[in-house]
Amino acid sequence: MDTDVLLPQTGNVRDAARLTDRELCQKIDHEIDQLVAEYHQRLPRDQAECCGAAYARYSSRFQNSIVDQVRTLLEKACELKVFIPREHICYDAATRGYKDRRRGLDQLRAIVKTKGAVQTLLVLSTHRLSRRSY
Repeated sequence: MDTDVLLPQTGNVRDAARLTDRELCQKIDHEIDQLVAEYHQRLPRDQAECCGAAYARYSSRFQNSIVDQVRTLLEKACELKVFIPREHICYDAATRGYKDRRRGLDQLRAIVKTKGAVQTLLVLSTHRLSRRSY
């Protein structure tokens, strides 16, 4: 059996899944850090017209990865001259859009509530934020 993650000898399946989720988030964070470093070289804060935030969500096997979504959002931000600090990039991995309480979405809400922190919000599509129509 080919696998990138070794499951612990002791503990239950949930513990192993949490470890896998944590490792996935660390991998995503590392790749986003690299993207942001490149993006900040292309558009330093002092050359931007405003400050923004970005949100990405991945929930099924047929959607783009978080990193691909963030890359697309950073490209668009660069075109629009929107500076996005690393701490303003929020995401949820393997999370369904109908859930209202999500780590990344909650982080985004807190950023947006901070007066003057964000003038522009970038997402690939509104269904990344929520599947509900109300």
